[in-house]
Amino acid sequence: MLWFWGGYPILGDPVFITLEDQEMKEVEKELILERQQLYKTKSANARTTVWMGVFIDKGNELEHVAFLATWLSIFVHPYKSRVVNSSLFPVAIHLARGNPIALAPAVLASLYKDLSLFKNILLNLSKLPVGGDRLPMEAILQSPFYLVQVWVWERFKNLQPQPMLINHDDPCLFRWHKAESEDLNVDNVRLELNSAKNHFLWRPYVRFAEKCELFYPNDGIWVYNTDLDDKMLSFVRCTRVSELVGFDSVVQYLPHIVALQFGMDQDIPSDVPRFNETKSIAWENYIRPISDENVCFPSRLFEADVTTRYAEWWKKFVPNCNNFVKKTVQQKISTSPWKHQPCGGKAKESGNDVGESCRYALRNRVSSSNNATVAPHNVQFHSGMAAGAKQTLEEKERKESDDDVLVFLKEKYLKNQEELTRLAREQEQLARQQEEILQLINSREKREEVSSSSSVLTSVLRDQQLSSSYS
Repeated sequence: MLWFWGGYPILGDPVFITLEDQEMKEVEKELILERQQLYKTKSANARTTVWMGVFIDKGNELEHVAFLATWLSIFVHPYKSRVVNSSLFPVAIHLARGNPIALAPAVLASLYKDLSLFKNILLNLSKLPVGGDRLPMEAILQSPFYLVQVWVWERFKNLQPQPMLINHDDPCLFRWHKAESEDLNVDNVRLELNSAKNHFLWRPYVRFAEKCELFYPNDGIWVYNTDLDDKMLSFVRCTRVSELVGFDSVVQYLPHIVALQFGMDQDIPSDVPRFNETKSIAWENYIRPISDENVCFPSRLFEADVTTRYAEWWKKFVPNCNNFVKKTVQQKISTSPWKHQPCGGKAKESGNDVGESCRYALRNRVSSSNNATVAPHNVQFHSGMAAGAKQTLEEKERKESDDDVLVFLKEKYLKNQEELTRLAREQEQLARQQEEILQLINSREKREEVSSSSSVLTSVLRDQQLSSSYS
């Protein structure tokens, strides 16, 4: 999501990178000095608007770094009502010099932290007596929390406002520009969430597959781990358990508990050990090399399911779910629909192998065998023992295709309606212009007629005067 909507890089150096070059340290000193000077002024703060007013139009490296510090303080790690955060200066300096920084894991760590903050606030409020005095609780967010709102809108169809129509080259985030959720008239959000079983979209971004390229290929492909380019490696990072190193926190990333969102079969969520003793150790866990020989990328038309042991495990918690998985295909894994694709561009990885036993497997027809075990910190999800597809591949493709056609036709209809409205307005404006022109012409003709009549009358009077004078 962060790569798709925010454009935050998944690869690069950590956000806690230091400045080793003396020239870079001098730039940081200048920025800190300028920030301190702002606190001595009448405004007594370093708000982003005041901050940019100091550096704008200077035309040097300092202006570029100051702009990046502003962007980081607003859209990456918000800080005290748009005040420039001096702790972001090292990141801004590296970005200004073209050094890649992995902002995505840091932003996601901040989002997780803010979500935990909200959860604790709600728990504390629930402990207060009903009808009693409730002390106001302030939550200072340090993440671009609007991305959580977009995440909800993209997946819960029953909570979606009307998105905007965008051009092919526009960022997909523009769809929700000025979207108003108040128009939905949802009285009970919790009830809507609980009843969203038939409305939840597990993979909403497949509709924008042309924008994602390899992230959502038309056909499932297998790629040698030595042939992964940066886009492929970014996708792998999104689908494996790791530690996320944030600006002021380290949180655990567990995508294997929501495998269906990545087009992969859901297995029983396993416990995963932590590697968060220090930020450096956590970062080594995040960038650890891929130990599997091949990596698979699921087709955008692939409809994932759950493993048989997950279904059995789920029945223990929800007794009335005998029809949870109705059609389990008792077959071995078939790789026939998968293409093996070598790709140019070798990704460079650094880090230590934590000794994980992992496999990249994804099925078209799956086995219910329970011989495979889930690695405690698997690189990507297993589906060695998965339930069968609910439909045949042709039915899935037809269903996906029909859904895409419906979405396309709806967007086309809305676009045509907007175009008709625009043409009607132009026609109405043109009609008004024509009417004004006709009025001007009539007014001018009337003035000319009056002028002509006046000239004739003047001439007649003059002739009469001359006649009387001769007589």
